[in-house]
Amino acid sequence: MLIHQANVSDKIPEKAKQLLTKHSEENSIEKLVPFFIKEQEIREFCEGNPTRLLNCYFSVITEVMLQEGIPVEIAGERMSTF
Repeated sequence: MLIHQANVSDKIPEKAKQLLTKHSEENSIEKLVPFFIKEQEIREFCEGNPTRLLNCYFSVITEVMLQEGIPVEIAGERMSTF
């Protein structure tokens, strides 16, 4: 969510946006999949498609942030709440 906000914000310098292109939202989830699978194998996490479950998890976290009105600061500048 923070990566997405930084990409669409007009307050983020273009050079910073270019650096973020190698850290796409999808790529961030995919980096967690091997960890998630290991935890599934030892039954710490529920069974199912790891990518789908991680996306659901982060969707819930995003919604909680939206409901709580958590302010976000990027590059030293306070952004509107999500």
